[in-house]
Amino acid sequence: MDDTNNPTSEAPYGQAEGGGGAAAAARRKLSETAAEVKEKVADFGRKTVDNIDESRKSTAGALHQTATKLHSGGDQLSSAAHAAADQISAWRTILRTSFEPPQTISARRT
Repeated sequence: MDDTNNPTSEAPYGQAEGGGGAAAAARRKLSETAAEVKEKVADFGRKTVDNIDESRKSTAGALHQTATKLHSGGDQLSSAAHAAADQISAWRTILRTSFEPPQTISARRT
């Protein structure tokens, strides 16, 4: 038998322990809503990471094409153009592997 007059009881006066009625329903609804929000945030995070990764790969590909075109100029290009192509290629490698800035590359073709 519940002691509804006991001030040390965990349940509020006049209510059976375990809760019932509107308060329990509200707690269940809040818990369900929180779980739905958590799942939606996780999905959003996964999609964001996928989009960033795709953009990073696309940018790395464009940098590779640019560096290749600069290098393919052969004798027509100055050493500065080759150095620029080397820097672009270095950034491409970084985008493909990590987010750390490249070390300064000295002109290899002088």
